Amino acid sequence: MTEVPARMARLPRDARGYPVPVVVKRDESGRPLFIVNDAEVIQRCIKRKLCSICGDRMVREFWFAGGPGSAFDPRGMYLDPPMHHECVTFALRVCPYLASPARREYVNAATVEKLAERLGGDKLLLDPTVDEERPDPFVAVMSYGVSVSSGSLGKERYLAPLRPYHAVEFWRHGERLAFADGVAALSKMRGLDLSALRLLR
Repeated sequence: MTEVPARMARLPRDARGYPVPVVVKRDESGRPLFIVNDAEVIQRCIKRKLCSICGDRMVREFWFAGGPGSAFDPRGMYLDPPMHHECVTFALRVCPYLASPARREYVNAATVEKLAERLGGDKLLLDPTVDEERPDPFVAVMSYGVSVSSGSLGKERYLAPLRPYHAVEFWRHGERLAFADGVAALSKMRGLDLSALRLLR
């Protein structure tokens, strides 16, 4: 069991006992759909600089978590707004998608169809730039600023932490990797700009 951070203690829980992040969309019955974000809440988090997990305001440190491409591809960006460090750490330790080695695929056509049914007619936007395969390792980066840009449909927002990063963590199967092991894993991937990591060794 991983202790829930104090910031997240007031969040509602699902039937399994998982805290439900503020950005998670709910279906018509009120059940959380963990792989669907609520677009209106996302916009509020971006505008007010609120953590996308606990909903509290962030002051200086903005943490992002995702695959190596989001963090180190020259064009890499994120769909999820940033988080507090304790919130992103909890997610990387316990979220089934982020932490379970059995969860290889994020979404597929069948999943999207079922989710759309549960949303009762609400539009479901699936971003085609998201990698369908589960990243290995996951990367958490910390920046002191965030840039925001619009997607091709004009409604979605892409977020990029300002560089240079001031901290980088590597995660696999719910455990934080040694920095050198994370760098070694990324060095085998093509198209990544890892030059900034030299400043963090």
